[in-house]
Amino acid sequence: MAKLDGLDEPRTRVLESGIGSLLEWQAPNIEKTVGPYDPKFFEDHQSFLDMKIEAGISKLIAYRDDQIAILQSNSIDDPENIRDDWKVWVRENVAAARKRNPPPWHAGGFGHPDYVADFDYWAKMPSFSIEEVLSLSIGIEPNHFGKKEIEGLRGKAFENLWPSLQFLLRRHEQLRRQFDPQRQQWKVSANRFLVWVREMEFEAHPEFIRLLEKHYAENVTQNASTGSPQRTDPREVDSIAQLFTAMAVACYDYKPGQARSPVTKDITELAASMGLTISEDTVRKYLRRGAEFISDDWEPD
Repeated sequence: MAKLDGLDEPRTRVLESGIGSLLEWQAPNIEKTVGPYDPKFFEDHQSFLDMKIEAGISKLIAYRDDQIAILQSNSIDDPENIRDDWKVWVRENVAAARKRNPPPWHAGGFGHPDYVADFDYWAKMPSFSIEEVLSLSIGIEPNHFGKKEIEGLRGKAFENLWPSLQFLLRRHEQLRRQFDPQRQQWKVSANRFLVWVREMEFEAHPEFIRLLEKHYAENVTQNASTGSPQRTDPREVDSIAQLFTAMAVACYDYKPGQARSPVTKDITELAASMGLTISEDTVRKYLRRGAEFISDDWEPD
């Protein structure tokens, strides 16, 4: 082990048998991804362990070779009580290390190499639970934060949670309110999630989004000759927005120009009752877009 370079073999064996658990832990190589990123949590713990290991090395180096031989033997002959001296040191330092537990895998962020999602597998799914899309949007396998785990986190004091878990709970609430406002365990379709991510400029793991767009993106096609994206004609969107606004006026008494119309909530609730997920911001956006084509002097009959 690199930490033990320069230590002879007998002393290395004594150290490994005494504090092997301290030698095994290694700080993970965390990559910056979606959410908090602070590998210092791991670096601090690694520095603490290194300090203990270096102290053990120094102590063993201070022992004479004959004393090291006693530590390696089963003989009861130990006139200087070397075994007791070493056992006391090991007990105190290993206990101190165990008392200071290593940070959880997500402490430094969600880019832990052992928890990366299998994006190729998941991006072929047509729909996801809220918890699945939550995990995939930050780049981790969904089995680590299922519904039970999220509910368990909500039962704890928010301010006492790791920053990564605080971020996770806030993001879960965003997704739940958007895609399952009635708490009916509705699924999130891949297409609908992509549309919302674009509209809200919602930060999500780029590889997950790239593969979802490859399999499910709507309204984007590749020009065979240039490879440039071709999106829906804005005039078509304007026509749909006008129809949408006209129906809101006729059916919900929508008043164009009203700053905060209650109609937006009525429409989103109607959509939710049908299992559809549309945000109030989206409704408001297209109502206003359609209203731009209504004459200023128009009045309902």
